[in-house]
Amino acid sequence: MKMHNTLQRRLAAAEAERVAAEKAKLEREASAQKSLREQELSLEVVKNHSKSLEQQAQENAKVA
Repeated sequence: MKMHNTLQRRLAAAEAERVAAEKAKLEREASAQKSLREQELSLEVVKNHSKSLEQQAQENAKVA
């Protein structure tokens, strides 16, 4: 019976570790997705700014 209890405790501890590891994995994935979205938004801002500067340069070239 003592061995059975020991195995049950070890199994419960292993399951708790598995659950904690899964939770940590999901949190890392969510964080990575958030960072990716932020980087994509930043890239879009830079692209738009670049486009705007290009248009200004073309307009300036026409005036000159």
